[in-house]
Amino acid sequence: MHDGNFFGFLEADIKVPKHLYNYFSELPPIVKNVEYDEYICGKYTINLIKKLDRKQHKTKKLIASMKEKNF
Repeated sequence: MHDGNFFGFLEADIKVPKHLYNYFSELPPIVKNVEYDEYICGKYTINLIKKLDRKQHKTKKLIASMKEKNF
């Protein structure tokens, strides 16, 4: 019997429709916690890390996005 209460978890894919990308261009509405590695950024960041004599490492970052799978 359904009593109007919900308890549990849901998993869904979510995304901003293409026609709203301009509206949300400065701050996308979906935030997610991702593992970040400097290799993702490309050659410029890798060269900068080498120039500053720093070690590459993985960290977690909170980023804004226009879509998310298994949210």
